[in-house]
Amino acid sequence: MNRVDKFIDAELKEILEEREKKLPSKIITVSAGTTSSGVGDERNLREFLLADTIVKYLREKGGNVFFYLFDDSLDPLTHPKLKIGVNKDKELIKKFEKYYGTPIKLIPDPYKCHSNYSAHFQEQIIERFHNLGIFPTVIDVWSLYQNGQYDFAKEIIFKNYSNIPKILKEHFPKYTMRQIFWVLCPKCKKIDNTKILKVEKGQVLGQCDKCHKKIKASFKTIKGKFSWKIDSAIRWNLFKPDFEPYLDAYLDPVMGSYLITKVFSEEFFGGFSPEPIRIGKVHLDKEMSFSILPTCPRPVMDNLLLANRIRDIVISEKRVINAAKNTFIDGDLSYFDYVRIRLPYDINDFTTARLNDKNTISLINFGSEFSKKFLNKNLQPQIPSIEKLKEIEQKLKKLHIIPLINWIIEYKVDHSNSGHEKFLKALNMYLNNHKISRAELFPFIHRILSVEKSIPLSKLFFFSPIGFLHDFLTILLLDVERQRE
Repeated sequence: MNRVDKFIDAELKEILEEREKKLPSKIITVSAGTTSSGVGDERNLREFLLADTIVKYLREKGGNVFFYLFDDSLDPLTHPKLKIGVNKDKELIKKFEKYYGTPIKLIPDPYKCHSNYSAHFQEQIIERFHNLGIFPTVIDVWSLYQNGQYDFAKEIIFKNYSNIPKILKEHFPKYTMRQIFWVLCPKCKKIDNTKILKVEKGQVLGQCDKCHKKIKASFKTIKGKFSWKIDSAIRWNLFKPDFEPYLDAYLDPVMGSYLITKVFSEEFFGGFSPEPIRIGKVHLDKEMSFSILPTCPRPVMDNLLLANRIRDIVISEKRVINAAKNTFIDGDLSYFDYVRIRLPYDINDFTTARLNDKNTISLINFGSEFSKKFLNKNLQPQIPSIEKLKEIEQKLKKLHIIPLINWIIEYKVDHSNSGHEKFLKALNMYLNNHKISRAELFPFIHRILSVEKSIPLSKLFFFSPIGFLHDFLTILLLDVERQRE
């Protein structure tokens, strides 16, 4: 089972296969949504990781798959969004609070490096996804409205404007839609303080409660955006997504967003709807916010967020460490053990220009941050100093430690494809045949290598590069020779 298959559970596999059977063409579309009002923390990543996993799974099966990411760049700026976007910078918050209620596409970039607020954070979102190996096609919602793709929907909705509350009441008696269409004020550019007063004779009449501007425009020329549920129904019929991830709350049978959107699609736009893929909600311990992305490569993120995708979870330090222990990046080597055992050698090879593989360099960067955040202490082996070696009896070095390291090097050379379990059996056999007591010998090796007891020596020996073992052996032999003189 490859990494992608691992997270396509039986229920999800059945959903994908059933939908594929109904497709009139061999083109499959997966979609997800975001807003470029800022780059949030790790809580919302489950949706995008799952969508990408579905895309990769279907492509590996030979499917032609489009992956769309819809960016609501008409989203109005709010204080919480600005606070996150500018990293709580008080000066920037004060400078940009005048834009509250304005679509982010119409707001200047706080950092003056992009054409607008949305473009700045859209690039950051895309960069984050690319770092995770996620490569969607971004569809900018502002552009869809500007280029006229929603004009047909404006005509339909405004002609049926008075009937919409009745239709909603019929299907969802407890639900009331706050606004059918959010008008963009042509004067102050606010979109969250406007309201439609009347729709008649092909005209929309509205008012801005912020600047008191009276608004009048035709169905086609009115600026603004539909309520999210109507907007989604329009996009479903424009882009025909086959699969979209949804939180359980959105699938509520009484008045969940998915079902409301589906009714709009069926009543007005052609009836197309994607297959909803259920996901549970992700909660995050406060101290974990923005700590996972810099420390965990994609396979660890998948284990953390996609195992039991339907279950609500709380991301804690313990859960991250467990995910690191259960993610194997090289045979039997877990990411957790990589950080504790192999990382220092990779860092050394990188700093001495002996390593230029981009995947390993990426792993070094993640591992270094993981070690700082979650281990917070030195668990790495070190070449023993002369002082450390003086603590060990010559007899012990000659009879047990040197022959053992020699045997380990030979084993690793002769059994390069062996797993850790086979190595452990062979090591135990060697120790038994040579009547070596683990309890007596291994504490000395832990001490001279400055390795804490939490790291099993069998793992240290198996996962350590042969170069380190050669260096260790050479120092032991030189020390024995030096003391003989």
